[in-house]
Amino acid sequence: MALRRFPDPKHTDFYRLYKFLNHLKLVKPHLEIYILCWNYSWVFTHERELWPWLRPGSWGPGINFRYDKIHPAMGCQHEKIVVIDDQLAFVGGIDICEGRWDDSRHDPGNLLRRDRKGNHYRPFHDLQWMVEGKIVETISQHAMKRWKIATLQDMKPVQTKKSHWPATIEPDFVDTEIEMALTEPKFNKVKARRDQYRLTLQWIRTARKFIYIENQYLTSKVIIRALGQRLKEADGPDVVCVIPKKPFSWFDSKTMGVSQFRAIKSLRKRDIHGRLRVCYPRIYPGEIQSVYIHAKLLLVDDIFLKIGSTNLNNRSLSLDRECDLYVHATNESIQTQIRKVRYRLFAEHFGIEPSEVEELEKTYTRLHDLIDHRRSYQRSLRQWERSASRFYLDALPAEPFFDPYRSPTSFSVIRWFVNIIVFGFIKTRITVRSRIQRKKQLKEKT
Repeated sequence: MALRRFPDPKHTDFYRLYKFLNHLKLVKPHLEIYILCWNYSWVFTHERELWPWLRPGSWGPGINFRYDKIHPAMGCQHEKIVVIDDQLAFVGGIDICEGRWDDSRHDPGNLLRRDRKGNHYRPFHDLQWMVEGKIVETISQHAMKRWKIATLQDMKPVQTKKSHWPATIEPDFVDTEIEMALTEPKFNKVKARRDQYRLTLQWIRTARKFIYIENQYLTSKVIIRALGQRLKEADGPDVVCVIPKKPFSWFDSKTMGVSQFRAIKSLRKRDIHGRLRVCYPRIYPGEIQSVYIHAKLLLVDDIFLKIGSTNLNNRSLSLDRECDLYVHATNESIQTQIRKVRYRLFAEHFGIEPSEVEELEKTYTRLHDLIDHRRSYQRSLRQWERSASRFYLDALPAEPFFDPYRSPTSFSVIRWFVNIIVFGFIKTRITVRSRIQRKKQLKEKT
């Protein structure tokens, strides 16, 4: 990961994360640094950086780097947490790797958005909490627990009262109770915990005005069913889902991309009252025309806000380890602050100021009206339209192997491959034959 950005695109002397931490350890010998990284499956090798594997000795003495392999088969350590001196914590969806850095302007020509090879990558949108106070103690205890389970070693709590909050950043919430929500699968002696599943369903079912979602994936059958039920109601809430225009990779397009296409198609069938908007952020009508959405946000009626690492797919709600923070407005002041967060998000997608969004909302009171009004502008939320290969739609089973809600058994793996090889092939042959027959019928008519 490159920590510093240089205005000169030809500058290749990137300051690496491991070099920075090694230097920090030399300057502050008393500093304890712990890094717990997911020991990912071979299935995901094509999407992961190989640096930790190829250079395991890059971390200097005193830096405790470990791989977390204490998870169920096909499970993932998906949490993104940084804790500093038990005083400041970061929780969200941002991975500490290359290809993630960007600012809220998402300028397509930003030369600072480059990988370690100097190649320019697409605009990237993500969200993360920075918190201090009582919630940091909860996050720290969870981090120490995870380290103990993965390494069988203890971490010592830090005894300090010095605030690490950056003086240049004004907090969005002050004296506000923030809670932590976890997803933990049942494994060995660890009990299952499904806070994300419970909270997400609870707030979808109780929403009155609107449900605003930003997420990389929208494939969970349970979530799609719950949203579909609300869309069928005559006086139900508006539903806005902001997702990536295109899948992250070719592999993603043939697996999760197919599931997402099916899920959104199902949602649109249930939208009998026209209250659904599935969008992607458009920034420029050229080659780089959209922002990739990696954020994981749920915002309901300006009274509930949840941000973290949880995708709205099957595995994130039950099989992977996830960590989110959320706030529930118990008074008008907190509700106002949540609304301001929403203004900032829409301002980022529209390329305007939050104050302009606030003014526009006086005229366009519903989120749908506001999105539709801005659709003719260059920076806007455009309707998501994407096709999927008929072969993959026919061949891939309804429950994909790469998005399970529980660890696959030997039988389920065999059944999955049989479905693809046998039934997928048969369905594809039938589809091709039916298309040929239709073409012949059309020719005969003409």
